[in-house]
Amino acid sequence: MYEKTKSHMLHASVSNLFDNLDILIEDHKDEGMSSSISLACVNQFEINFVHSAFGITSSTSKIIVEKSEEMKSIINQAKWCRLHNQDVFVVANYEGVLVYDAKGLVMMFWHGIQPNTDALDFNLFCRGIACVDNKFICVGSSIGQVLIITPHKSSFHLYKTRHDHDVAITSLAATDDVTCKVNFVSADDKGSIFCYNFTEQSISNISQTSCDGIPCTSVKIADNDMVIAGYMTGYINIINSLTGLVMARINAHARILTSLDVIKQPSTGDVYAVSVGEDSYIRVWEITNKSKLQIKQVWYHALSDVQPCGVKFCDKQGKSFLTSCYDTKEVLQFSRT
Repeated sequence: MYEKTKSHMLHASVSNLFDNLDILIEDHKDEGMSSSISLACVNQFEINFVHSAFGITSSTSKIIVEKSEEMKSIINQAKWCRLHNQDVFVVANYEGVLVYDAKGLVMMFWHGIQPNTDALDFNLFCRGIACVDNKFICVGSSIGQVLIITPHKSSFHLYKTRHDHDVAITSLAATDDVTCKVNFVSADDKGSIFCYNFTEQSISNISQTSCDGIPCTSVKIADNDMVIAGYMTGYINIINSLTGLVMARINAHARILTSLDVIKQPSTGDVYAVSVGEDSYIRVWEITNKSKLQIKQVWYHALSDVQPCGVKFCDKQGKSFLTSCYDTKEVLQFSRT
């Protein structure tokens, strides 16, 4: 179904973090040009960027924090957020939240969480990034808070905080599908998942899954009132977002599930999920939830001598996807045959 078609080379290797890959696709059809794609992966204290457009590819590295060795803040996650009037690049680390322009060159906003400016408390950190309604940048923290940041005049400001979790947040997800009753989801180190209806007027908690103590490593919102979550056990849970009940569990990977991504096939309405784990496997799942829930593994591939730690579909049709691998500079692209 898929085969390896291309490799994108990073400036440096990739850190062993969950969901350690993000992509930004810019459409230039108005200018009569094809789309361009940018990739970003974390490598300890810096971000590796690859930008590919019009047949030209460039690879750069951006050091986010230039400080003394004991004050260096390891990056936990980095992601592009598409706002109404601009794309921004958001970084979550031990110091707090940093918002850059889309190329990662100009810092536009910083919100610190450390109480002491002279030393880092490594029990405090930010992790998990999502953008709701093209307006609200949400970032999780180690104390279970969600920091909500929104544009304000020519910069940004902390709009409000939400504190429903009692342990560190691991992953956040949002959808811009207006038909979804749940458009924002947060997951934590105990495996609890909170589902929300997030509007400019209010943030309503719709449901919560019962936790089993297994950390959730990656969570995504799918169509038909489904949330898809991956765990340290290698399981994938398919959850009813309106009730919080687990509808199905897939024994997807033999080791830790490190990343997953979800798209809805426009022609059929079926949901496709791609997952990767420390067992070196990439697996693609077809999930149908019409008259009854049906799950089918439609493709899998075992990578040789590498451990994938990030995966993202490149388009809404699922024609291709990218995967990054720990301690390598190569981002692999697989395309549908």
